[in-house]
Amino acid sequence: MLARYDLFKIGMKVKYIKAGDLTYCYAEKGKGKSTKPSMLFLHGITGSKSLWLDMIKELPEDLHIILVDMPGHGGTTQKLKSDHSYDAQAKRIHQFVESYGLNKSPFHIIGASMGGGVAGVYAAFYPKDLVKLTLICPAGITTPKLSGIVMDIRAGKTNALIPRTVEELKALMRNSMYNERSMPDWVYRMVFEVQKTNSTFFENVLADITQCNNGLQKRLPEIETSTQVIWGDRKSVV
Repeated sequence: MLARYDLFKIGMKVKYIKAGDLTYCYAEKGKGKSTKPSMLFLHGITGSKSLWLDMIKELPEDLHIILVDMPGHGGTTQKLKSDHSYDAQAKRIHQFVESYGLNKSPFHIIGASMGGGVAGVYAAFYPKDLVKLTLICPAGITTPKLSGIVMDIRAGKTNALIPRTVEELKALMRNSMYNERSMPDWVYRMVFEVQKTNSTFFENVLADITQCNNGLQKRLPEIETSTQVIWGDRKSVV
């Protein structure tokens, strides 16, 4: 409810659409009001469309923006036994795009972390759909230096991306934000309960994208779309 209210405050409406075997939850603003390319935002693992709120507040008002909950995340249908690789997720997002009709005109796709990996693969698979690709700290590629969290995951150690306690959730939030957002403990507890309910699904997703062995990296030569890559110099998760 809090997330819906925050979306409402910046003029976004929460909607649902059936695409393939999933029902997608997404938030939208500016439909039919912009002459600029539509923008589709893809979030990272364990996240939801609401993670884009702070960024959306800073964008011009004359844009058509869609924030979609990735498969199994937020309000989008969850299927434990599905393929969650970058390739499979890109194809599912394409089903969403087709059902919505977003690719009637080329659009701008933006992805962060896992969503960046999916957005990059989408660009490789469906170049005619896009006018621009933006990757924000994308997962699925090789980097000169691995983060501590990624090294722990590859070594089979504790996975900090899927917290098992409220304190681990707080630690993950600290690592995910340069300017840490202050939240009361009851909000952390509420978020943790939601995360705990979905922990098996998130573990399956992480296993699939980890097994891809840099699933975006192998697709980079296939990307023809004009691309910008944004990488924070204090990024500590990917």
